[in-house]
Parts: sequence; C-alpha cells; structure tokens
Amino acid sequence: MPAEHPAPPAARDPTIEVPFDQYERYRITAEIAAAFGPPGPVPRRALDVGGHFSDPAGQPRLPIREFLPRWHTVTADLVASPLTGYVRARGDDLPFADRSFDLVSSVDVLEHVPPDRRERLVGHLLRTSRRVVLLAAPFDAPLVARAESLLAAFVERTCGYVQGQLREHRERGLPDLGRTCRQIEAAGWSTAVFRYGNLWRWLLMMIDKHAVAALPSSHAVHRLLDARYNEQVFASDTEPPCYRHFVVAARDGADPVLAFVRRRFAGQLVDPSGPDGDADAAQADRLLDLAALHADNQHL
Repeated sequence: MPAEHPAPPAARDPTIEVPFDQYERYRITAEIAAAFGPPGPVPRRALDVGGHFSDPAGQPRLPIREFLPRWHTVTADLVASPLTGYVRARGDDLPFADRSFDLVSSVDVLEHVPPDRRERLVGHLLRTSRRVVLLAAPFDAPLVARAESLLAAFVERTCGYVQGQLREHRERGLPDLGRTCRQIEAAGWSTAVFRYGNLWRWLLMMIDKHAVAALPSSHAVHRLLDARYNEQVFASDTEPPCYRHFVVAARDGADPVLAFVRRRFAGQLVDPSGPDGDADAAQADRLLDLAALHADNQHL
C-alpha cells in the first residue's frame, strides 16, 4: 500500500497577531464585507477612514487591506505615509466622488474627532458610499468612562506617560450613539446596531498589554498575548456590558448585508434610543474594584 502522507498544516491567519482591539474591529468589518456575496469580475471597493496604523515595531500598516485582500481598498488618514492604497485626507472633507465605494468604514475614529466636526464626518461617510457604511466606536456611557479613567491612571503611573488616545476621549467626550444613528436615519439610511467586546475583558487586556509593553524586548510576548486572545476569545466576546458599538447602515433597507447583521449579531442588537440597562451598579463597582486591584498587582 502507498505510504500515507500527513495533511499539510492549515495556513495560519496572517492577521491573528494584530492587537486584539484592532482585530475585533476589522474581523467584524471582514464578516460584513463577506456578506456582500461572492466577488465579481471587478473587485469591490472599500474605503477605510482613519485606518492608518503603526504596529508595535513602528511599521506602518493598513489593516483594511490585510483583512479584505480580495477587495480594492483605500485608506484615508491624516498622517504622511508611503504605503500604496493610502490617501492623506481629512475624514470630514474626503476627496472622493459621491458613491465611489461599495463599503465605507470608520472604526474607532469618531471619538477622536472634535464634537463640532462629527456630524460632518458621518455625512462624508454616507456621501461616498453607494451601499453600506460601517461605523464603530466606544460611545458615551458612564461605565465606559470609568473603565477608561482607571486604565489611563494605570498607564501614567506604571508606564510613565499619558496615553494619548484616552486623553482625547476625555478632552473631546465620547460620541452619542442615539444622536449618530438619528443623523444616519434622517439621511434616509436604514441601520442595525450591535455591541461587541466585553468591557471587563477589554479593560484587563489593556492593563496587561501596557504592562507587557513597559518591559524591554517584549514584542514577542505582546504578539503572543494578542494571538491567543484573538484565537480563543474573540468569537465569544459578547457579554454585556460591552466597550464598543457597531452601526451598520445601508441605503436600501432590504439590503442583504443588513439581514446578515441582524442574524449574525442577533444576541447583541441594541436600540440606540433606549436606556443602557446592561450593567448592575453594585456589580459594576465590584468589578471596577477588582480591575483596580489587578492594575496594582501589575504595577508591582
């Protein structure tokens, strides 16, 4: 009998080692892109507003290109970058024609935009998309603000610097979910809104990641920590309260992408105009105390 040969190992997902927080945002973006259906002879076009990223080694990257390899992707952001597929532009003044892209995404950007420019940025997302817009952010909620405050204090105390993104959140205020959705719907678009990424896991991971980053020669450990989380936790990281909400908007209320979102994230769908009843106050206080204890231990 011929000798049996072992099957070749499955190809490793090249995105699995990206930071867990970024992995969540772009893995969900990739799932929504897949809901457009099989690719045609002409690649679909996606625009990612605010998606330029420098990895822990300082290398510039465009996550949308890595997560949507079969799409024609463009990233617009404010920094200078030599990467192809990149355009230096403001999100509230995009230099693209109306309906230039099938999907326009902007993930964890709105909270960094000055409040008086947020509606204009959302308007440009809607203007440049012919079909679907994906907008994700940590939106305004008292528990999110308390968790961010705890993390910011830990970073300053333990790592010796002020975390710039969290500082912008405090100075500019997190965006209002209901107001954002009302603007989109007033423009004639239909929306589906869901939460993702348990707040307590997010907080503990961010404490651990900053603690690891403060150690010399820790890049390998940092990548391993993210990869393990992405492989083992992302798929079930849905328990409320959540750190982030995703708004998926479609020009056509019968768009199959919206139907996919409502099936895929049925357990995480929320009414953006309703009260946030996710967190029990006493339990939240207890968990914040435990997170603070964990931060103290990591500091030591």
